[in-house]
Amino acid sequence: MRPRAGQYRSEALAAGQTRTRALPAQPPRPPADEGRLLVSECLRAGHLDAVALAQAAECHGLGLAGGPAVLHCCEEALLWRCVCLCLSDDAAARGLAAANDAGAAAAVEAAAAGQRIDALERLLPATAQGMLALVSAHVDAQPPLFFSACCLMDVAAACVDYADGSARAAALNACAHLISRSAAQTCAAGWACLRACSAAVQ
Repeated sequence: MRPRAGQYRSEALAAGQTRTRALPAQPPRPPADEGRLLVSECLRAGHLDAVALAQAAECHGLGLAGGPAVLHCCEEALLWRCVCLCLSDDAAARGLAAANDAGAAAAVEAAAAGQRIDALERLLPATAQGMLALVSAHVDAQPPLFFSACCLMDVAAACVDYADGSARAAALNACAHLISRSAAQTCAAGWACLRACSAAVQ
């Protein structure tokens, strides 16, 4: 991916030219963040249909439902991360709209929320333990798939229910394992994902 304009002047420095420092107002986003923004915007704008993608994944044995037996490359993990978070956020927003509306409008929003929850469940492993095992499988792969693990940590933090005590224990064990393997250091969102996952199970 081409660097952002004005990000650095490394080419000029390498050629022995100007030594002027570039001081961007904000730290440059890594390419992974650009990919997340692109896929998320396509979903938001309707160029990609998250519900249809979940249905197609179920038909073709894709998605994350296969659990730790199926490893995902970076592109797959990024796609399913964005789709899962889109479905989760949309379901929450439509559920809130249903609670605030009345009559037919409330029924329409409630049905849409239920459709998105059902689509999300099709994409995910059946249990929280299965989702956490999937994350750990990517960390333990040879070579380790740390970027994929970071994407899946986002899903585990935002889309998994930790109401059950065994699920909370599994989440805390998974966080400890990920920290010990330094997986969170491989992407900017890693530690934030661990914090969110830890907060969700307190």
